Amino acid sequence: MAGKWKFYDEKAYTAKRREQKERKCPSRANFLAAASYITTLLNSKKVLWAAFGGLAMSGLGSRRPMWDIHIVVEGGAMEKVRGYLEKDSR
Repeated sequence: MAGKWKFYDEKAYTAKRREQKERKCPSRANFLAAASYITTLLNSKKVLWAAFGGLAMSGLGSRRPMWDIHIVVEGGAMEKVRGYLEKDSR
């Protein structure tokens, strides 16, 4: 699996968590609008995908703040999806 994995020691992890708490979380409306846009885009392009993390938990009723959207796409489609999303200046 290709990717940039990063591991934190305890101090670095604690500092990162503190930094995240200080950042302003996007409003739930903005987050859901972005998720809706991604859903529409990927479905229109016939890309098989699934949500996980905060977005999936939101669908199950979680009210936890969400900072980003996590999705997984079918094998080989990531570059196409990246291209679709980079074309949009949102």
